[in-house]
Amino acid sequence: MIETEKQNMYDARIIETNIIIGLAICGIVAITGMKKELFMIYASCYSMHLIVNTFVRLKYYFKIPEIDNILISIGKGIGLIFIPSLIIQKIVFNEYISLTMLFTMIVALIISALAICYKKKDVESESISINNGYIHMKIVLVLTIIISAVQYIKS
Repeated sequence: MIETEKQNMYDARIIETNIIIGLAICGIVAITGMKKELFMIYASCYSMHLIVNTFVRLKYYFKIPEIDNILISIGKGIGLIFIPSLIIQKIVFNEYISLTMLFTMIVALIISALAICYKKKDVESESISINNGYIHMKIVLVLTIIISAVQYIKS
């Protein structure tokens, strides 16, 4: 962690914005019992959060060029959460997701990086604020709803 990053203190509300969608999905699973149907949506949600948060961190604290930043962020989200989740989906639920859903989820992951890149286009320095947490949450929420809608329509 670099010195300028250490100076920013995270508000608990910002952390909550990163988990609220995931907790909502867990609540739906608890109520409906639809574990295998919602597992990859849950994994996609957290993959998108990792992509968005990585993008912001790399852009403001490490000053990495935008295209490199997008590629690193997407690679991190897909490599650390999405691919392991696909493996878990197969091992635990003995089921692969359809190609349509796989394509939809990967497109959503890419869009999450492009959306945060667009939202942060004219910002010179990042300050840790609840507004940033809400921006991240809105991007992930919209994309999670789209993934859920595609899965529901496909079923």
